[in-house]
Order: sequence, then structure tokens, then C-alpha cells
Amino acid sequence: TTFSSRWCHSRSVLVWSVRRRSLRPCLHGMLSWSSLGRTALLHVRASGCPQAWAACVLSRCGHSIANNRTHGARQRELSRGQEGPQARVTGPAEGRELRQKLVEARTGSEVLTLLTVDQVGSQSVGYAEYGKAFQRCGEMRDLTALLQVWEVVRERDVKLSGTAYSILITAAARASRGMHGIADEEVRLRAFETGKSAWLWMRYEGHEPSLGHYGAALGLCAKVGDADWAQELWTEMTQHDFQPTSIELSQYLEALASQGGNSEWELVKSELIAAETRMIKHDAITLCALLNSAARHKSLDRVDWLQQHLLPRVEVNAIVYCSLSKALLLCQQPERALPLMSDMQARGATPLFRCFVHEAQALVLILWKSPDQLHVYDKFKVTAEAASAFIDQSRNSPGAAPPMSRAEIRQMESLESLARRISTGEQVPLSQVHVIDWPWAT
Repeated sequence: TTFSSRWCHSRSVLVWSVRRRSLRPCLHGMLSWSSLGRTALLHVRASGCPQAWAACVLSRCGHSIANNRTHGARQRELSRGQEGPQARVTGPAEGRELRQKLVEARTGSEVLTLLTVDQVGSQSVGYAEYGKAFQRCGEMRDLTALLQVWEVVRERDVKLSGTAYSILITAAARASRGMHGIADEEVRLRAFETGKSAWLWMRYEGHEPSLGHYGAALGLCAKVGDADWAQELWTEMTQHDFQPTSIELSQYLEALASQGGNSEWELVKSELIAAETRMIKHDAITLCALLNSAARHKSLDRVDWLQQHLLPRVEVNAIVYCSLSKALLLCQQPERALPLMSDMQARGATPLFRCFVHEAQALVLILWKSPDQLHVYDKFKVTAEAASAFIDQSRNSPGAAPPMSRAEIRQMESLESLARRISTGEQVPLSQVHVIDWPWAT
């Protein structure tokens, strides 16, 4: 007696034919592959077929537990391995220890060493581990290490997932700021080329970009100030019927405004109007991005327009007013920064310690211009007392007050010392009066 099988690999019908036994059960998409195998085994045993036939049925059905898993779970398992994306793994915990080590890495060289050691060791390195390495390099803003990890990926011919590419582009955007927050033009250019190269590789490997990918690429354009690619991405995204959020909009507008020209600013205003027709609500993220761009270019006209047209229509928070006060101070308008604290509190926003620091910086600048105005020093002492009470509240009730940094506390202490010295008639250079580390006008 012989056994033969005819398989119809649709999602609905699977037919077995057993010669001389008239066994033809038809199962219509109600069972998993594993259940189909067990059902076939019962039919074969009931019909008196040899046990070897049952083994053949089970092997054809591939009756492992993995076949009951979702497509995404199977892909995650099949994508790891030393030899390529189709290599098997030993279990779901594989790579977890390596990813934890990557999270705890302190330097870029340590990240690279972990990938090299585990590749030749017992563990396999897949796109999840490379994605974690990209993320860690971006958090450290280490562009050199990021490029080295990316080179390892290309040398090993690793097929990254779409999520890993998104992480890589975001890491390049973070690294464009430099390890200490100040990057030169060469670093920004290399970071931009890295992110754009990742985008092209992603498309070459067949990954269709999602809204998250467009957001990561627009964020890169905003960080490096590339308006041309940002316009291409925005046009492509809208043509594919993606519905951008305020985050993508703010990144796109920041990339446009980074050029500093009048034509780009007019385009920003037209895009703000067009966003309302697409039902994209303007929020604090968009306003902060545009205020920060105006502050970099020290454009008082842009600050005035944003304060007049966009600020009243946005649900504000303390970060918005910090961005506004920074823009006014860099535009040499310290007097206009003083009413912001009361305006913010009137609109129901809770102040941050940074708000007191900005107000103190404005008062010191005013006092430096007119040392004989004692009422300015009196106002400064009120601000300093409020800042001190804020610190005490934060220390006594850690969860009651918003967090503050040690750098902000040191800046407040320096401003208090400067105010005392200026009020007594001491001549202080303007470079010392600029306590907050901003790109002040010279």
C-alpha cells in the first residue's frame, strides 16, 4: 500500500488523498497548521493506515509550536543569525543579554567591541541588536561610532528591518548636534549623508516608508538645516495620503525656517495655513520649533509674528515661554521678556526653574545697561527669592515641583553674584553678563 499527498496551499482548503482508503477530509480554514497535522493523524489511525503514514502527515504539516505563532513573531525569529536573515535561533531570549550590554555601554568603542565579540562567539547578532547599537550611539551623539556600526552592518550584509532603519536615521539626527551639543559644519554634513544613505538603502531593500520613517528623516533635515530634501519628503508623504501630525509638521517647518531667508519664511507661513486645511492642529511643539529657529537667526520680525499670530492659538506650557524668552533675549529685547512670567501663569501654565533663570538673565542685562536703576535690582531680588523657594520645594517634596538641572542652579547663583556686583557700581564686561551658554550677538 502506498501513501501520497496532494497539497493545496491556499488559506482555506487542504486535501489529503490516501489511496485504497478513500480518506479525503476537507478542512476549511478553521484550524492552525499544527491542528491540521493532529487532525490528519486521527483520520489516518482511524482508517487503519500504517503509523509511518501518520509521521509523513505530521512532517508535511510542520507541526511545531512556532507555526502557530503570528507572522511577525516568526519573522523576528527567522531574521536573526550569523549566516543571514533565514537562520534559526535557539529561543526568544536570544540577544537579550547583548542588548542590555549595549544599553549600558559608555563609549562608542565599547558598543563596537560588543558587536564584534558576540558575532564570533556563541550569540548571533541580528537587526534588533544592531538597532540597539544605533540607538545607543545616537544617545551618546557619537557619529564616528555610528558610522562604524553602520559599516559593520554593510560588511556583514545584514538585512535590517524598517524599524532599525528608522532608529538609524534618528541616531544620525542626534549625532549631528555633536557630542557636546556644538557641532561644526563637517559633522552635520556627515550626519546628513549617513541618514540619507540609510534612507536609500531602506528603499533599495524593499521597505516602504511609514509615517515614522518620514518623521525621522524630517527630524534629520531639521537638525542639519536641509530644506530641499525636507520639501521632497513632505511632498512624497502627502502624495501617499499619509496624515502628518504636529510633530512631522514642526520638523518640516523647522527645516524650512533654518535657511533664514525671507522666501523660506513666507513658505513657512503658507504651510501653517495649509496645515489647518488638513486638520493638523498647531501645538506647543510647532511653536517651540519656530521660536528656536527665530532665536538662532536672531530674527525679531519672526518672533513678533509668532507671538502675535501663533501664541494666542496654542495651548501653551512653560517650555513655550522659555523658548519665547530665549528668542527675545537673543534679539536683544530683555525688557520684553519680563512680562512673560505673569502672562504664562495667567494662562494656567506651571513655571519651570528655567523660567526664573531666564527672567534673572533679562534683569541682569537691564541692570548692566542702567546700573543706577535700583528698582531693577529690587525686582531681581524678588525673582531670586522665588527661585530659592522653588529649590526648597523641590528638595523637600521631590515629586511636587518640576525637575531642574544642576547647571541651571549654578547659572542662577552666578546671576545673583553678578547682580550684587553691578548694583554696587562694579564694571563688568558684557561677556561675563551673558551667563547662559547661548550664541549671543557680539
